[in-house]
Amino acid sequence: MKKIIIVLALLVILLLTSGRIFLPSWLDKQMNPVSDHLPFVVSDKARDLHKTLLIGDWHSDSALWNRNLSKTYDYGHEDIPRYIFMAIIIGLT
Repeated sequence: MKKIIIVLALLVILLLTSGRIFLPSWLDKQMNPVSDHLPFVVSDKARDLHKTLLIGDWHSDSALWNRNLSKTYDYGHEDIPRYIFMAIIIGLT
């Protein structure tokens, strides 16, 4: 009986540990897909306006996912290279 309890306890620990390691990445890919599309058409007036704005992302879930934000992934919508490209000044988590 003692061996069964030890085996079950180890199994629970293994499941919790593997869930903590692999589940966030899997959820991130499932919940934050990026769709390929043609580039958006942006008018000169909109482009000029964008250059004068300070842009911030006031809802950022980057802390939830085990992701290196200095690298661009094929899922998710925020990382440092995208922020630089879009001239976003601040992203709040």
